[in-house]
Amino acid sequence: MAHGNKLDIESVKAPGAKWGGLSIGLLVIGIAVSIGGIFMGEKAQGLHSYLTAYMYFLSIALGGLFFVMLQHLTRAGWSVVIRRLAEGFMKNLILMLVLFAPIFMNVSTIFAWADHGDAAAHEASGDIAHAGGEHHVVGGRTSGVEDEKLKKHLEHVLHVKGGYLSEGFFKIRVGIYFLVWIGLALFMFKNSVAQDSHGESATTIKMGKISAGAMPFFALSLTFAAFDWMMSLDYAWFSTIFGVIYFASGFVGVMASLIIASFLLQKKGYMKNVTVEHFHDMGKFMFAFIIFWAYVSFSQFILIRYPNIPEETIWYLHRWEQEGGVTGWKNWSIVVPVIHFILPFLLLMSRHVKRNKVTCTIMACWMLVASYIHFYWVIMPTLKFPFMNTPSFSFQDVVIVVGMGLAFVGGFLFNLKNVNLVPVKDPRLDESLNFTNY
Repeated sequence: MAHGNKLDIESVKAPGAKWGGLSIGLLVIGIAVSIGGIFMGEKAQGLHSYLTAYMYFLSIALGGLFFVMLQHLTRAGWSVVIRRLAEGFMKNLILMLVLFAPIFMNVSTIFAWADHGDAAAHEASGDIAHAGGEHHVVGGRTSGVEDEKLKKHLEHVLHVKGGYLSEGFFKIRVGIYFLVWIGLALFMFKNSVAQDSHGESATTIKMGKISAGAMPFFALSLTFAAFDWMMSLDYAWFSTIFGVIYFASGFVGVMASLIIASFLLQKKGYMKNVTVEHFHDMGKFMFAFIIFWAYVSFSQFILIRYPNIPEETIWYLHRWEQEGGVTGWKNWSIVVPVIHFILPFLLLMSRHVKRNKVTCTIMACWMLVASYIHFYWVIMPTLKFPFMNTPSFSFQDVVIVVGMGLAFVGGFLFNLKNVNLVPVKDPRLDESLNFTNY
């Protein structure tokens, strides 16, 4: 291994006040705009749009945490010069806790299983469901369902899942998820920054050991959060692959974000040691997980389509069927695999695209847009569950996602304003500075 390249210390020094005012301004404006956007139109529509933007940016923050843990777990050397940026995204999990407040306070509006508004009417009319000889009042917005078979199915599902899908237990799980995520993020960030001062290699070994032990807890918490906050929007449907798809989306998102952040920071004179070789590897990671996302998404589809069980296929039918001549989600269902897999697969297959900083960054921007459209396609069809609804993308959606994006960028800058932009005393830094793709 050659040791010719040296760290450009001036380009990685803590930005300090340069980012201080900007980061706080973006945070305040972004939070205000994203939450204010909920009330620009119908509240339910606004909350679902907010949930879409939230799950999108949360996936990037979780992707950052996974990336950092993965680098320590595998003892990777190539990524040291970009790892601090991933730590900046990772630490945004604290911001995501704050941004969860509107969801936490409006569970019954967002999730049909928590809406017991029609329970009193059921009880008064004697319309109660029976299961195992026991009487129980139903909710879940089933009162307007005209198909008796579907109605009984929904009531039965809600009864069976009632222990898990209760608002109190839901909120307890929220606390557990954030405890795991923020605990890991702060541990990794604190030790990484501390190593900049003392330079002890034992810190790197410690973070590798913790990453190995914590990875199963990360995987389980991410999976169940995806179940709770996205899949349960249609409480009658289930997929064991759903959490893996969410994970794949998050990793694509964080790799795209790292590429864009590296490119823009270099334009401002920072991060001069991030070379074409690093862009190439980030591009390869993004390309690999685009393929992985397509693999698990198609696996979910084919495993549901082949047995053709109505309780399972209904999720896809709601995103394909059109009623009364009104265009439904069919066009979106065609667009998602095209923009999230087919086109980026063909374009990123070339080594030259990934080794050109401009084209690699353009593809990263493309994937961030494609990922948001995918999340919108997953979440928004459940707006009126158990009834179908047509796409209604509006200015309200734009305001919310842009506002949350500003807050996310502000949080990223705030997290890194007082620390070096590269782990300057990481024992594998020299390997990263002289990294070459073969």
